[in-house]
Amino acid sequence: MQDRISRADIDRICHTVSECLHDDVHVSAQGRNGYIGIDLHDANGVHSNLTIGTKREVYTYLQGMRSMFLIGWRKAPYS
Repeated sequence: MQDRISRADIDRICHTVSECLHDDVHVSAQGRNGYIGIDLHDANGVHSNLTIGTKREVYTYLQGMRSMFLIGWRKAPYS
């Protein structure tokens, strides 16, 4: 059986994803009517809403974002 995902887990992965973004942009989680919303913030406030869902859905979405950034940083062997 899979472990439960806590709000602290979501906050930690949001911080990890934010470290991959530009300095003035970050990702944060907020509770919304029993669900979790992930927003992209910049210096002027909320830039856009990325997704809303259950803790597991949001965690999976953020894992995909983190993987995309980590793969993007590596130089492909054929380039």
